[in-house]
Amino acid sequence: MSIKRAVFDNFESDFNETEVSQGYNDWFPEDGNYECLMTSIVQVDCPFKEKDGTTHDGTLIKFNYRLLQDDDQPDNPRSFEGGPMVFPDCGKAGLKTDGGQIRVDIALKRLKQTLTVCLGDVPSMGAGLMQIEELLATEEIPVLVRCKSREGNNGKVYGEESVLRRLEES
Repeated sequence: MSIKRAVFDNFESDFNETEVSQGYNDWFPEDGNYECLMTSIVQVDCPFKEKDGTTHDGTLIKFNYRLLQDDDQPDNPRSFEGGPMVFPDCGKAGLKTDGGQIRVDIALKRLKQTLTVCLGDVPSMGAGLMQIEELLATEEIPVLVRCKSREGNNGKVYGEESVLRRLEES
């Protein structure tokens, strides 16, 4: 294969002005509360790593949102990815470190809050995730979301959201 350099030369100034992706959240709202539409749920395989180096098979869950009103882009409100929640396939009992168990507890609380706000009481985590997935296949869910960013030990900034309440549909 030969790179068509002449084609890519046309993008030189755009390329120079483009920022490098910062990871899973290219854009995340500033800290605060936002009226949003939950637009989708993502579930992918993802390793769960403990601080002692142990790695477990795991599942990552995250929700995607779009602002209902965006002062910076009123004609095309921005979307953002919620913070990932990773659950080890082995459950909490299979974890070796307290830190790993604490991370799972935090993710469980966030997920339970999201499911409960969107659906009311759900019989189980799996049933709630399936209900959300079915609902999002045909509609978007209006919710009030609290966004908060924190800086990790690696210097990267991580966004995390909490779904506070479901909004009335108009």
